[in-house]
Amino acid sequence: MEDEEALSRLISWSLLDAGHEVGVVATPAAAVERLSTYRPDVIVFNTVIAHDAKDAWMARIRETATEARILDVSDEKNARASGIIGASRDGASADGSLDLPFPEARLLKEIDRLLAVKPGQVSRIAPRAG
Repeated sequence: MEDEEALSRLISWSLLDAGHEVGVVATPAAAVERLSTYRPDVIVFNTVIAHDAKDAWMARIRETATEARILDVSDEKNARASGIIGASRDGASADGSLDLPFPEARLLKEIDRLLAVKPGQVSRIAPRAG
């Protein structure tokens, strides 16, 4: 889930290039709707909203996608500039976090770490065909 189109493309391209299947939505509400038919292993959550609202949306997402791990991508500097108080999370809602900016290798390492959380489970983030 990504509300900034340029960052969405960069994250998507990085994950696709590493062989992952990617689905993108722009809002938490769209994510909840999409999860009625799509079951990802990892959800990358990067939407600048207040901490309490973010926690509430993550809880709704977890109710729908009980097996998914959530990676929270935060941009504390831009959140403060936008007047969002407490936009960074404290680790209570997500399974992992990255602070912007981050190198592509760090994103892929964190995705791999989250996928390894449930050893022996077949990944639904599947390699691309071809």
